[in-house]
Amino acid sequence: MLKEYLLKKKSEVKLMLLTEFDEELFARTMKEEGLEEGIEKGLKKGLEKGRKEGLEKGIQIFIEDNLEEEVPEERIRSKLQKHFGLTEEKAAEYYERFAVQRMR
Repeated sequence: MLKEYLLKKKSEVKLMLLTEFDEELFARTMKEEGLEEGIEKGLKKGLEKGRKEGLEKGIQIFIEDNLEEEVPEERIRSKLQKHFGLTEEKAAEYYERFAVQRMR
């Protein structure tokens, strides 16, 4: 079966065999593509981490500022939900984390 196929495609097979495969070029290309992909993934991960850290720092400052103004806890948590789009649970979590940290 393979013999029949190769005979039918004789000219294509010859061309493929005569064409030199540049293993070095192939390896270099694969390495460059892998490097580019790695850099892209690293940058994306770094940006995501930076955004998260920036958001948390903003929330911390927001909470501390409201505490300095003696705003009640419930009001701060409500404002966190409104201004940062947090769930009630997440707002409470951030409040506990940063209010307690400030009291130390």
